[in-house]
Amino acid sequence: MELNQRFKVGKSSVQLIIKTGHIDVRKHKFSHVDGEVVMDGLATMGIDNTPNEVKDLRRFEEYVTVFQVKWDGKTVPIRKEDYGNIFNPSFKMAVDSESRLASGESVLIMPSVKGDAFLLSIRGGQGGGHFTAWWMIRKEGVVGLCKEGPP
Repeated sequence: MELNQRFKVGKSSVQLIIKTGHIDVRKHKFSHVDGEVVMDGLATMGIDNTPNEVKDLRRFEEYVTVFQVKWDGKTVPIRKEDYGNIFNPSFKMAVDSESRLASGESVLIMPSVKGDAFLLSIRGGQGGGHFTAWWMIRKEGVVGLCKEGPP
């Protein structure tokens, strides 16, 4: 699955590319800590956090493998820690970026008023593992991934 969006932030042209792929479980370490599935030391988002999930790794179908932002053609540095633990995202774009996500929509891109950043929100999940993730992205890089709401 792939999300490839081009949009304006102020006078700048921005391209957002997010891709998912099937996980090779041999390349990752999974555990179950405090009620959460942990992959490579990071709590996962988008999967049901039951003990059976850790044992049945075939259910971890899609996870984010590429998260790339180009700002006026230059690649913005984004750490794998800011996206590599997200499973089963949905890429249905919001129709009106001036408002909240409507029912069934899962991606919201909101450019800042100053034109120096944008807020990205993505929903997804499966079973009991539904999530909404938020990133504030500047041309210098990601301010951070927020699980609890916008930064």
